[in-house]
Amino acid sequence: MRNLMKVVGCSFFALLCAAQTIRGQPAKALKDSVRGKPVKAYIDQEVERHRWEINANLGVFLKILSAESGNHPYLVKRNVGTGKKTRAWRFFASPVYERRRDFLAHDTISTFVVPGNTRKFAPVIMIGHEWQRVRGRTAFYIGIDGEVQLQWGSNTTVTISQVDNQSEPVVSDPTINRYWSRSFALVPLAGWKFFINHRFAVSVEANPQFIFNTNMNREYSQNTLIWEDRVRWLYSMTASRHFLNLSYNF
Repeated sequence: MRNLMKVVGCSFFALLCAAQTIRGQPAKALKDSVRGKPVKAYIDQEVERHRWEINANLGVFLKILSAESGNHPYLVKRNVGTGKKTRAWRFFASPVYERRRDFLAHDTISTFVVPGNTRKFAPVIMIGHEWQRVRGRTAFYIGIDGEVQLQWGSNTTVTISQVDNQSEPVVSDPTINRYWSRSFALVPLAGWKFFINHRFAVSVEANPQFIFNTNMNREYSQNTLIWEDRVRWLYSMTASRHFLNLSYNF
């Protein structure tokens, strides 16, 4: 049922965009369409450019992609310049905060974890720049993004073990895990955009990621450090953060 509603919603939005597009066409373009030459005339038609652009990542909103995997749900662009060669600044920010209570029911050895408090902060800031080559309703662009993500948090758990229903449960001391991480990513990108009209556009984008990450984990029991781990690594990802986008220009 949920997937059906997504299909219906996207179809309705496409109809609205198509109606707006047709309404905005000059009479000559409509006459050329009747004569059997609609495609080239439509694609080559110049479209008014606006200063600001908001992109929605359709993969995230349709739940095809997960925002937790680094896919950004939105992207803001500030267009610069006019003519065939233009540029744009790219922005994204997300002040992530999470608070959760975990519970694991009895298992086969009658051991379970009581509800624990988990707090997590993970703000992200991204700034990038792209260079565009515009031709009619289409635009090809390349660029690069720089992203910084900080993450820190803690979680507290208590383990209770009980051999059978007649014995007294054994309660462990609270265990507190504190962690933080910082990562910096350089993301080269290339994309193609098609303007439905001067307000709406769709785009596809490929942007492999090169990420340097530092992680620190510390575990405490009775206010005493019992375990520490620090990891640094450099890795790359081929998944695109803005693979399929619908944008509104204003």
